[in-house]
Amino acid sequence: MTTGRLIGGAAADAQQWAEYLRGRGEIPVEIWDRERLIEYLSPKIAIAGTTPANFLAFVGRVESDIVDDRELEKFSRVWLDGTSGALLAHGFQAALIANRFAVRDRLDLACVTALCFLRSAWAKCHGEAPTEEVLSAADFARKMFSVFCERLWQRHSVDTLDPRAFIVSHELPTAFTTYPVRCCRTIELLGLFGLLNAVMGQESATEEVVEFVAQFIAAHPGAAHPISDHWALSFLRHR
Repeated sequence: MTTGRLIGGAAADAQQWAEYLRGRGEIPVEIWDRERLIEYLSPKIAIAGTTPANFLAFVGRVESDIVDDRELEKFSRVWLDGTSGALLAHGFQAALIANRFAVRDRLDLACVTALCFLRSAWAKCHGEAPTEEVLSAADFARKMFSVFCERLWQRHSVDTLDPRAFIVSHELPTAFTTYPVRCCRTIELLGLFGLLNAVMGQESATEEVVEFVAQFIAAHPGAAHPISDHWALSFLRHR
């Protein structure tokens, strides 16, 4: 069990050693690295001293793949309550929820979780000068968003610019229906990721993301047809 990662050929050597022991009928070696420890981390341990029954129930729903962005936003409103002293506990909750989404291959919702926590951090000082706790929580939220959005960004390739391949990659019967939604979510998150890189002074990374988003919009018809109750009105209001 290690809090780091096996690098170089160590991972392959460990796997071969485990297979060797298994072939001899002996107890094999199993390596638990940092990622496995994070996966097995109990929410109860991370937020010891509190009794967030609604949080544990929500994590259970995440594990069952029955949570969407609307339900996530609704749950995150509890982070708006309380003083800035509650930011630590809420930050633990946000990090654990985001990690569970990432484990379930929903990096988009992991990114949205970070944005929800960022909103709650700034809400604590609305109309006032931000405290050190608020600034620290906001910085943590931005870093969390950057980590998960970086993983989302690394997944995109030339195939992502092919509408047919992008639809088929969803591997669900509803892929054609959700196609415009996935287009809008991709533009939204990568656009914010590009802006964050620009703020952090990472100009080369910003240019890469901007170029990709521009190509994505040009390649995907679904990017021009967002699904929403009143999306058409947004254009009128913008004008």
